[in-house]
Parts: sequence; structure tokens; C-alpha cells
Amino acid sequence: MAVRIEKLVTAHKQLVRDVSHELRSPLARLNVALGIARKQSSPSAEPALDRIELEGERLNLLIGELLTLSQLEGGAAGERTGVDLSGLAEEVARDADFEACASNRHVQYLASPALVLQGIVRCCAVPWRT
Repeated sequence: MAVRIEKLVTAHKQLVRDVSHELRSPLARLNVALGIARKQSSPSAEPALDRIELEGERLNLLIGELLTLSQLEGGAAGERTGVDLSGLAEEVARDADFEACASNRHVQYLASPALVLQGIVRCCAVPWRT
């Protein structure tokens, strides 16, 4: 039974690695299509295209984090660093405001004292916010 569980865990880790790598190709094609759309669209479409680009970048970061998780589970070490939770909360509020604008509503972030959490740097070392 222990051998079977070990095989399942190994298969799960391999699946996460494989899926992460396979998601990179459609994401790259999405970025190419976005570039074409930017050339062919009117200026009024820029906010929506900017949002598509932002979400594509986030998907890319999530894929990178999945790959990092696989590496960490495999024993690769990472560097500890601080994560600004106040900045993250501000980013979430900004995203919520973007979504709320469609319903004529707004979300406002009221600044809070700096709150930093210590964590492991992703191997790709790309910040969440661009």
C-alpha cells in the first residue's frame, strides 16, 4: 500500500509539472493574438486589452508557481524574502474596482500600515505586480 501511495504522489507531481509546461504554449499563442488585437483595435478597446494582458501575465505567474512548487517538492531550495501584504491588498482592491465598474460601483483601498510576510521566492523571481 505504501508503494502504491508513493507511486500516486509521484504521478501527481509529474502531472503538475507536465500540465504547467503544457499551459505555456496556449498562453504564448494568447499573447500573440493579443498583440494582433492591439494593432487592429480602436483606442476605446485599450482598457479591455490591458486587462486581458494583465490576466495573461497572472496566468503565466501561476504556471511559474506550479513549476516552483514541483521543484520545491523535489528538494530544490528557495530564498526567503518579504512579501508586502498591504501592497497585495491594494492590488486586490484595484482588481475588484475594475470588475465593479461594470455595475457602476467602485471599490476603494484605504491604506493600512505595512505588513510583511516572510516567504520563499519563486524560482522565476517575477513579481506578482507588473
